[in-house]
Amino acid sequence: MDSETTRKQNSLIIGTRASKLALAQTNKIISTLKKSYPEIHFQLKQISTTGDKHKTADLSKLGRGSFVKEIERSLLSGVIDIAIHSAKDLTSHTPEGLHIAAFTKREDPRDIQINFEYKNNQIPYFAKGWEELFLKSNNVEKAIYLNYECIKMNKLTKNEIVSSNFSNNFITIPFESFELNPDSYMKKIEKLLESAIINKTIKALKKQKVPRKKIADSLQLAVYKRCGWVPPKKNLNERDELNIRRDFCINQGAGKLAMEKLDEISLQYEKKYCQDMFLF
Repeated sequence: MDSETTRKQNSLIIGTRASKLALAQTNKIISTLKKSYPEIHFQLKQISTTGDKHKTADLSKLGRGSFVKEIERSLLSGVIDIAIHSAKDLTSHTPEGLHIAAFTKREDPRDIQINFEYKNNQIPYFAKGWEELFLKSNNVEKAIYLNYECIKMNKLTKNEIVSSNFSNNFITIPFESFELNPDSYMKKIEKLLESAIINKTIKALKKQKVPRKKIADSLQLAVYKRCGWVPPKKNLNERDELNIRRDFCINQGAGKLAMEKLDEISLQYEKKYCQDMFLF
């Protein structure tokens, strides 16, 4: 067997799109494969797809698989040995002769943050429009202002939904109300989806302690504890439990304006969704 034949047998051509994301994903996987198969020579081949060639076109007019068809053809013709591709761009149908061999371990979706520059400062995208307030606020105040701004945006979005032709396909489920009495909401979901609740769903709810007797009787998760959660006390009602959380914000440095915003959105929410929970 000559050296050229040996080299080909020990080579693997990996196809992927030429986008920065695709190349980053592919190079990361190649690095992982090299650790397990050091004797293999991995060659990366960039493939330009229809979607890449028509970046400004309406994707619906390009047809299904506009970011994957050329890659599939390269696999079937033997130009490449394997392909690495984002699942979001795959179609529901895999061509005959091809199959999805493996999925990588899911990355943490919180590993990135989108910022913009404001007065030589890097500001997170969600602070657009209240940059000055963001810069002079501490962490707990930033969290309060973020919730305040998100609720304002949500009202606009919700108004658009309600005024659309699809308003009957949306169900508003208040988190606290669902925790105490999920049955009424589950029935609405069953009716909307025309599908019965299965045992797996019921088990998942029980794992989350739903239903529960008190809203504050949550799972003891680290993320909750970082935000001031403490186990509920038997002698306290729901209002008392909420006041404990409010005091936590003050103790963490929330100023007068931040607390006014917090009280405003809390009162609006309680009046709309929590009047039957003895909060008043």
